[in-house]
Order: sequence, then C-alpha cells, then structure tokens
Amino acid sequence: MEEIYLFHDRTYLSKYFKSFDKVNLIEDGRANYQGRKIVRNYLKRTLRFVLGYSYQYQFLGESSEISSVYLMKPEYAPCCIKGKVKPLTEFVNRLSNDTVRTIISFFRVEAMESNAILVLTQGLDIAGLCSKKDKLNIYYVLVQKLLDYYSPKIVVKIHPSEDIKEYTKLFAGFSRVTIISGHVPFEAISLKIDGKHDLKVYSLRTSSFSLGPNSSVNVLNLIDSVDMWTRFSSDEILETAINELVRLYDQNL
Repeated sequence: MEEIYLFHDRTYLSKYFKSFDKVNLIEDGRANYQGRKIVRNYLKRTLRFVLGYSYQYQFLGESSEISSVYLMKPEYAPCCIKGKVKPLTEFVNRLSNDTVRTIISFFRVEAMESNAILVLTQGLDIAGLCSKKDKLNIYYVLVQKLLDYYSPKIVVKIHPSEDIKEYTKLFAGFSRVTIISGHVPFEAISLKIDGKHDLKVYSLRTSSFSLGPNSSVNVLNLIDSVDMWTRFSSDEILETAINELVRLYDQNL
C-alpha cells in the first residue's frame, strides 16, 4: 500500500499525491482549524452542497481522499473532519531513528547551543499586517530585549517567505546573533535537540511545533489575543510582546 503524508491538500501538486492508496494530512497551522470562506463562487458552492460538503466554508482534510488528519489539538478540529482526526503525537512517536537522521541530514540542521534562545520570525509585511520597516523594528527591539534579559546567544530563524538579507543587515553589528535560513523548518531543528537541552523558543504568534519527543522545546507565543493579531497595530504588538517577555522573565526569577 502506498502511503503519503501531506501538510496541505489544496495545492496543485497535492492533486497528484491524493491518488496514493492512503493519504494523511499533518497540521499546517491555524488553517486546519478555520475554514476558508467560499466567496462569490456560486457554481462551486452548489457542487459542494450536492456532494455533501459545506457550501460556505472549505476545510483542510475534508476530502474523502484523506484518510487521517494529525492535529496538535484534535479537540478543536472542525466537525466535518472529526471522524478522521488523530493526535499529532501519534505520528511523531512513530518516527524511527533512521527517519529522524534523514530529516536532519536533508535540511543540514546544525546543533543548537544549550543556552541559546531561538526567535521565529514571520513575514508580517508580506501578509499585509504592517510595513517592512515596522516588522524589522519589532524584531530588532525584541532581540535587543532578549539579549538584555536572557541569553548570551540569540538564533533568529526567519520565515520561508522572507529574505535572509533583511536580517543579516539588521543584525550586522551583533556578534551574539546568528541568522538561520527560512529553508530549515523549525520542526526539523527540534529533532536535533535532545532531552538535556531546555531550549527557549519565542515567536509573536506561530503554529510551529516541536517534533522532538525527547526534547523540552516549548514555543512561547508572545501575542495571545486573536483580536489584537487581527487588527494588528505595530506599536500595540511590540508593546504587548515586550510586556509578555518581561512577565515571563519575572516569573522565572
């Protein structure tokens, strides 16, 4: 039996992969929990209604060609896919040592220092949430604060949609800041971390997760409010992120 795992089932390439005998979907982020509204496409809405799907929203994993959907939070899965949802940990725990080594080798993941802090950036400007100038200012101030409070070493892992040159220029004078290409997924990085490391990972608001079952990696989102993220004011986001950083620091004293 041919079995395959996908992160998305609505791309052009996924149409080919869905021809496999068993197709599984792995969480890709918030899109797995929120349907995409179908707007003004009345033919599509009608066809979906006839086929028994929601004619208002489209959900990842809803297709009958998808056998299983692995989610971090199965309890929050849309009703239409609940019957095929499984905990993501079930998939992670099945990763063999050979598979882990293959992933690490493929992405050329380097070992993280035990006392380093990892910052995950996002293409805020590309998503239309703010300007590039405001985005870079947010991460500049955030990294400055982390250097002051926590660690002698900061590793900035940029988002795949971003240009690494933006950050190498931004932190050119920082000897304690290292930039990692967006082509290396955080999930692959987490596989390189063993149980002896207590790596702190900070993000404004991400759905990235650790695949390393033996590590104590915990992704800390500094912005919890969905409403705040949706209306996105750069000043408010930065102030809230710094306040949360200070709170976490004081909490660990």
